[in-house]
Amino acid sequence: MVVAVDVTSPAATGSLSTIEGLGVIIPIHAGHGNDTEGYIPLSRINIFEQVRKTYEGIPQFADELSLGEINSVQIAIKTRRGMRQHLELLNRIWGTSYVLKDCMRLPSGPERYAVLISGHRRTLAKAHLWEHGCIVCRDAYGAEDPGSCYQRHFTYGGDLVKARLYYGITPYRAMEMQCKENVRGAVPAHEQADAYDRLFSLMLIDDPDLTLAKFARQVGHGPETVARARQFMRLPSIIREDVAERRMGYGVALELGRLHKELDLDEATLMAERATIIDRRLGLKVYKRHVDRLVQDQRSGVGSLFGLGDETAGNASIRRQVFEQQTVRSLYEYARYLEMIRPLIESGEMAPDGTWPDTSAVNVIERMLDAQEVLLPFLETRRGHLQAARAQGLSAAVRNLVEDIQELEAEPPLLSLVND
Repeated sequence: MVVAVDVTSPAATGSLSTIEGLGVIIPIHAGHGNDTEGYIPLSRINIFEQVRKTYEGIPQFADELSLGEINSVQIAIKTRRGMRQHLELLNRIWGTSYVLKDCMRLPSGPERYAVLISGHRRTLAKAHLWEHGCIVCRDAYGAEDPGSCYQRHFTYGGDLVKARLYYGITPYRAMEMQCKENVRGAVPAHEQADAYDRLFSLMLIDDPDLTLAKFARQVGHGPETVARARQFMRLPSIIREDVAERRMGYGVALELGRLHKELDLDEATLMAERATIIDRRLGLKVYKRHVDRLVQDQRSGVGSLFGLGDETAGNASIRRQVFEQQTVRSLYEYARYLEMIRPLIESGEMAPDGTWPDTSAVNVIERMLDAQEVLLPFLETRRGHLQAARAQGLSAAVRNLVEDIQELEAEPPLLSLVND
């Protein structure tokens, strides 16, 4: 029976995906060095943890492949010893627990194993075609046995797929090829960052002289991309999860990390900033401009909202910070945050004697309340003065408006001036 390749990541269980069926290798022609163009059974391809974790539109891609294909999947052919080394590296990189006895070996000739290097999505689509058929065949022939549609479209025989086969390739090289191949596809940035960080960290142990620039060349990306990947993987796990769940963009998360590093934010402030990003769905352009301003203020010594509590600052410095425009804009965000709390209090979700779901939010609120205990008497007095000033200002404005109207009525119409 043919079993479709599992689309979900096997990292949690350390299992691998295979498809049972025919098992032979049919070479087409030799390539350059240790690679050969040929056919290999879909059922005998061992698929381990991949750089890409998410795959969408597999059935649609399968329908496209049924019309014909050009590209081949890349397969590493491993000896028993080579397979053990490959599994050891995978387990070190991904934290999995792959073992040789669970791997599918090629049935003919000496003990050999086929390992998928790249073309995971294509292989999943082929497996879907074998099991379910394409939309055209389902409409024309109805329910069929597995493989009927596949063999109608691909006349290689059995469950063979076109592949480029690599012999004697090292585990590191296979991983590098997988990373480089995924440059051409739209791999989610956070998944790519995870793979780059794991591989570079491991290679650095074996080669302490390995530079970021050299590693970047090996995986087909620029040093800046790999450096950003490493920075992303050092963000708090909750922020990385936000990116994976699409609550926050990859670039925005990196900017939040930059802000955290430059201003040395405490956890409560970092989480408040995170909440603002998610609530307002801030994009990279807007948030980067916000971070640039805060960092520039910090470096220039002007200060920012996060530095208002510095007890070592003199009164002159505090005055500049209190009335600086960026501080005022940030305070508007705090005011908006307090306004957001109101419906939760009114609905009873935030009861004074209850347990709140997020302790970091509680810390922020309590910190603001402590500061407001000193400010409230002043603000009440200030409000009285402002109301009186507004009333006087309104009366003056009304008097001025009345005087202007009286002056206009006393003057002759514009048309009469023209006629004169």
